[in-house]
Amino acid sequence: MKSFVTLLLSVFWVYGFTYGQEALVGKVTSCKDKKPLAFANIVLTKDFSGTTSDENGDFRLGLRSSNSNDSIAISYVGFETLKLPVAIVLKNGSVCLEDATVVLSEVVVSTKQLDQTKLFEKFRLIRGDLYAQESETSVGEFNLFLKEMEGTPAFEKYNYDLSGYSGAIKEFYERYHAHTPEPKHRGRNWRNGEENYAHYPVINIPHEAAIAYCNWLTEEYNNQKKRKFKKVKFRLPTIKEWQIAAWGYSKFQSWNLDENTVQVLVSADTNRMLGGPGKRITISTSDLSYPWFNAYYYRKNPQNSKHCFMGNFKVPENYTPCDLPKVAGDGYSMMGHVASYFPNDIGLYDVVGNVAEMIDQNGKACGGSWDQLPIDCTIRSVATYNKPESWVGFRVFMEVLEK
Repeated sequence: MKSFVTLLLSVFWVYGFTYGQEALVGKVTSCKDKKPLAFANIVLTKDFSGTTSDENGDFRLGLRSSNSNDSIAISYVGFETLKLPVAIVLKNGSVCLEDATVVLSEVVVSTKQLDQTKLFEKFRLIRGDLYAQESETSVGEFNLFLKEMEGTPAFEKYNYDLSGYSGAIKEFYERYHAHTPEPKHRGRNWRNGEENYAHYPVINIPHEAAIAYCNWLTEEYNNQKKRKFKKVKFRLPTIKEWQIAAWGYSKFQSWNLDENTVQVLVSADTNRMLGGPGKRITISTSDLSYPWFNAYYYRKNPQNSKHCFMGNFKVPENYTPCDLPKVAGDGYSMMGHVASYFPNDIGLYDVVGNVAEMIDQNGKACGGSWDQLPIDCTIRSVATYNKPESWVGFRVFMEVLEK
């Protein structure tokens, strides 16, 4: 089955100055029905800095003097990407895309695509028989499970809950969770000029759906003829397991995070994160906030020496801008694709920020998200929720029961 979507996009730009900075301010809408397009991506193609439109389709993109020879790319799931030189956009003031037709093929997925060898390669040892997946569960991975549930009562029970959204926001999440092909590389599928969210974290699901996914994964793995372990159990972690895994120190002494000590480097250069001259001291884990604890001066700092955020957080209003021109804020205004940032010492990505991660207790999620400030995105942060949310996902843990 193929779905044919005729797409029209209108973009109105206004050139102005805010706080002394040259900027493009505009609104992304549909020419056909004039509805705003929420969360469209607006990116400088050489600089790679960018922004997204808000729920009303409005956006503001700051410019530097070096952007004069750059181009702007506007992309939206299911829409043809528009690329124009910055100079033309500034001169003309408004842009409208030509009618375009994009063909999206329905993807047939089944458990045959669940490669057990590659699945295990994504897990990292915490201690003993307990492992954790290197990144949050992705939309593509969860959609394999949903495909198997189609035609059963379980499908409706565990499907994405978008009942709290309407208009452009709902349309965005419908595209976000769609069964689209996984690209060869995380992020954009430039062949079709569209954003592919298969590698982005699964969100907007109830706690029961995450548990059901783990149970399905367990059954699928244990029924494989060729597998590394005789019997395993995939599950959500306890809060203690999650915090130890997020910390990422393999030589921990206690499963209670704050009952541990660790050696850290006090560098002679306070801007240096790793290596270089300095001395080692032993501190309590109660003095740590983030997984980049090896560098003493960054144990509680969400930004590196260039002022770039080391996780996908809600950027504070009065933050010190990143010194690197290719990075705007933390790089994302919402969730980013899984494994967006550097892993901790045991190989787990995005344990703080991006999406908060469910644990075995319903209504509690750890590590903070793109919708929380850095101070609320630490290895001991626990947020509460009472329904499926766009900032809550989950990471699968694996317990080996029989080797």
